[in-house]
Amino acid sequence: MPDHVTNQIMVKNDDADHTKLLELAIFLKPEKGKLGDIDFNKLLPMPEELNIEACSIGENGLKLYSQFMKESLSLAFSNLGTQRSKEEQNRLVSELIDKYAKIAERDPEAWELGEKYYNNLQKYGARHWYDWTNKHWGTKWNAYDCIPWEKGSDMLEFYTAWDSVVKLMAMLSKKFPEMEITYRWANEDLGYDVGEIVMKDGRIEQERLPIDGSKEAYEMAAEIMGSSPEEWGFVFSEAEGTYVYTEDIEQRHIEKLHEERSEKKEKKTRNDTMER
Repeated sequence: MPDHVTNQIMVKNDDADHTKLLELAIFLKPEKGKLGDIDFNKLLPMPEELNIEACSIGENGLKLYSQFMKESLSLAFSNLGTQRSKEEQNRLVSELIDKYAKIAERDPEAWELGEKYYNNLQKYGARHWYDWTNKHWGTKWNAYDCIPWEKGSDMLEFYTAWDSVVKLMAMLSKKFPEMEITYRWANEDLGYDVGEIVMKDGRIEQERLPIDGSKEAYEMAAEIMGSSPEEWGFVFSEAEGTYVYTEDIEQRHIEKLHEERSEKKEKKTRNDTMER
């Protein structure tokens, strides 16, 4: 399981109905999603060819297919400096193809995935979705556990895996250059990887990046996640000048946080159903 990172998007100087934020919500909504759902493909689309399984079978296939391509190129170039006859060249090519055809028959799944990995590397510099999303989105998954939009909502909130998505938020800011967008994030590893930036037209106007493990970092992270350091089992130590862990309740609090989030989403879904 990854560390879940809480992400929040707000717009400064918005009106009472948060019209500007609603504009962002509409833009970020996936085709089949609800308002509040966020799809990073709206900002930086992942090529469809990369939406394939990332697995050891594919890695084994990539090694085989890469060797096949290496030998094929070697055979082609070696003929440039020789007096090899056309018949001899055709025979060597046929033998090479037969050799790897037998290998492919033994494990067709590995061979097929390996070929796709190879071609994707040549075209996109990534074997599959996992390579590409980490490289281009900065996180391995799309946004998830998004909080549904409600009239008057003052923020968009969602989870990412392991890391924040500052690069994507800069792209969002660039697409809406007239807005001052505030982006905040907090890793559930409380007090570490937490921050806030204000952007306009893709440029960072302000930033608040507390030192990991500092008093400010603990308090800021807890505030973003709607709690306090004490609820996570920390107390402030005058001697340390920051918060220290006291009880083994952190994991229970994380589970409670996820339960409350799920209940909030389910309640909104029930309300939507009743209204219809």
